[in-house]
Amino acid sequence: MTHVFIVNDDSFKIHLNYMFAGTGAKDNDLNYLIKQESIHPTVERLLNGMNADISRVSVGDKVIFYLQSGDGHEGQFYGVFKVKDKPYGTDGNNLINLLNKKLIFRVELTEDIVYPIGVTEREALDDISKINHPWEMVWSLIYRKLKANRGCTMITESEEEYLISLIKAKNNNNSIKSATGHYDFDCQNNQIITFNNSPSLGDTKVSLDMTKIIIDKFNNNRAHESNLQAYILQNINNIPIIKVGNGNIRWIGNEVSCGVGMQSIDIMLIQDNKCNNKNENENGNSLDFILCELKDEVPDYNSIIRQLDKYIMWVKQYIIPNYSVKNINIYPTIIGRQVSTTELNIYKSTAQNIAVNKLEFQNLRYIYYDILNGKIIFNKV
Repeated sequence: MTHVFIVNDDSFKIHLNYMFAGTGAKDNDLNYLIKQESIHPTVERLLNGMNADISRVSVGDKVIFYLQSGDGHEGQFYGVFKVKDKPYGTDGNNLINLLNKKLIFRVELTEDIVYPIGVTEREALDDISKINHPWEMVWSLIYRKLKANRGCTMITESEEEYLISLIKAKNNNNSIKSATGHYDFDCQNNQIITFNNSPSLGDTKVSLDMTKIIIDKFNNNRAHESNLQAYILQNINNIPIIKVGNGNIRWIGNEVSCGVGMQSIDIMLIQDNKCNNKNENENGNSLDFILCELKDEVPDYNSIIRQLDKYIMWVKQYIIPNYSVKNINIYPTIIGRQVSTTELNIYKSTAQNIAVNKLEFQNLRYIYYDILNGKIIFNKV
């Protein structure tokens, strides 16, 4: 999958010189996570969101940079780079001397196919001459622009294909390759160029693991929903119960914007599965869309169901039409605390009412998490 990182005229050169992508919030550090220092809840949620964003990035994923508009140039998309190693946190002390920013959430990059010339925001998002249907537009980036947030935004598979095809065409499919594996940016001509050096920032790397802080908050009945989201993204391949069967996860999203009304899906997975239907071609595939709503408390089921209904409608109208696969299943999923028998009966009753109201879903699932022997465990009701 592909992630778009937001940069400006100053930071773009640094990202290319040192071959990394990253996000951060002013001069905030990771001591709230490492040393569990007290931090304002609003700032913690902001940092947890950035942690979740970087944690969904996997080795081999593609990275495109969006250079914000500056003196003499429009906003432009540049690429394509590839994630070299797993995400990490850092103290950012060396970078702050270069950029006056820490960017404490990072991934190291290597080259994929680097095209020197960028595609303007107008060409990528506003020009609809190559668009035949509304679901073919790059909604992930349009929503990001409307909401003015997210330094690291995932884009869907069809958006990735479309955006990279525009970058290739703009460059007549001519790429560049640096002997050092590092690059630079020519501000005069607004082009990526090769770089003769191979510098290293040398910042101290730290773990982004959320386990300790979640256990502490869980045991003390403190809010930790944003922590939980980051933890799941960090460990999604080690929590098989969230998946459906043994399918391969091909796309991971968090806070997936699904409309201009600011609503977003906490976690969304797209999973490959071989068709089990004997009437289907044996070599055919099916796709499972897993839509997760997270709660760090016993949820209000009726409220959540209304949310899931909106999510399903959006996925059916804006995402699924981009796939030619015949077999597509949607799995609305609630992830929350363990429920009592009484609460479970409410859950079952609510699920039955939804079925009567013809909300389309395969299985409405409730997955609960708990703490056992110092570990976070997940089970399905």
